[in-house]
Amino acid sequence: MPAFVVRPRSLRWASLSATALIAACADGQSTPRFDPNASAKSQAALFMEVQKKSDIAKLDKLAVTSCNVLYGTETGASASTRPGLGEDRSSRGEVNVSTLYVMQGVDNTQLQALTGSLCESASAKLAAAGYTLIPGSELAAHASYQKMHAAGQATPFTMKQKNGTTYTVFTPAGQSVVDQGFMSTGGAIGNVFKAMGGGGPGVAEAALIDELQTAAVHINILVDFASAKSNDKKGILGNITGQDSAKVDAKVSLAVSGFVSFYPVADLQCFKSLATPCSMPNAPRSPRVIAKLPLESGEPFYSSIADIKSTGSKVGETAYNVFAGLTQLAAAAAGSGSGAGMVHTTRYGVVVDYPAYRTATSQLSDRFMDMALASVH
Repeated sequence: MPAFVVRPRSLRWASLSATALIAACADGQSTPRFDPNASAKSQAALFMEVQKKSDIAKLDKLAVTSCNVLYGTETGASASTRPGLGEDRSSRGEVNVSTLYVMQGVDNTQLQALTGSLCESASAKLAAAGYTLIPGSELAAHASYQKMHAAGQATPFTMKQKNGTTYTVFTPAGQSVVDQGFMSTGGAIGNVFKAMGGGGPGVAEAALIDELQTAAVHINILVDFASAKSNDKKGILGNITGQDSAKVDAKVSLAVSGFVSFYPVADLQCFKSLATPCSMPNAPRSPRVIAKLPLESGEPFYSSIADIKSTGSKVGETAYNVFAGLTQLAAAAAGSGSGAGMVHTTRYGVVVDYPAYRTATSQLSDRFMDMALASVH
């Protein structure tokens, strides 16, 4: 696999031939791959995880009170070599490498329009699955619904994950982000809101579904255009053992994941005897369907990929190759080390073909909803 390799007293170039790279990639493909030609039911168990399935099965009347779409706009990773505990630093030459992909060629107006389409289609999937949906026009006219979205966070806004991916968050026109447990699945991004008092969106939403006596549904769709992963060793073990190689694997590929949360009326936290307003239940404990793996498309969605800004400082030679969607970085340096080091940063611009991106994203989002619903029926 692509690697910077550091050895005592010298840096040596570790390279792979095309044949070796193909073999290595084939050996590493142990995770299921989404098949667009297979049925949603046949793949649901592979890609979806259901929490409290029996509670979802009891629901028949729903109100889609929240739909968030997160578009990956930047993604990257970095890795670096370092000595182990007690190792002589003077005999080493350290390496730091980082790779970043930036989505280009699409603007917020286009993403806003796509968001409305994705959320409308997702709601239609719920209706097609047999649920009775309260019409959006009826919800929008309700005072509690208006208070809920007035108290939420306006979109678009950006959020950055710890793994280096930046998302731009959108909601349909007239809505806001209202889920206090927003994106808490898997510790991905963390809560948008801290606990809020009586004026928070959760209180208004709880009042809404209590008055309507219907379950609320939150739809969350994540759209990624690239992925990157480093071999950095984390934590105490990495500090003790050190790291003699630095590598970043990256690829450009459209993928959709997400989760659908259900909030039954019976789960509202109400203490009416104390004359306090109801509040929404804790999101991670509510019934929901989560994508365990992203649904990845092989369809082309971009017109070009270009090196938009790369920088490097070196004590020897640097080289990078792009092969079969994997970014390879390699370094070579001769000499005694003596603390010499190298830094290499690469930025790629992925120019999106918006019509192709819109079509592929819509297809993947529909299949995500198909699988989510197939997993609970």
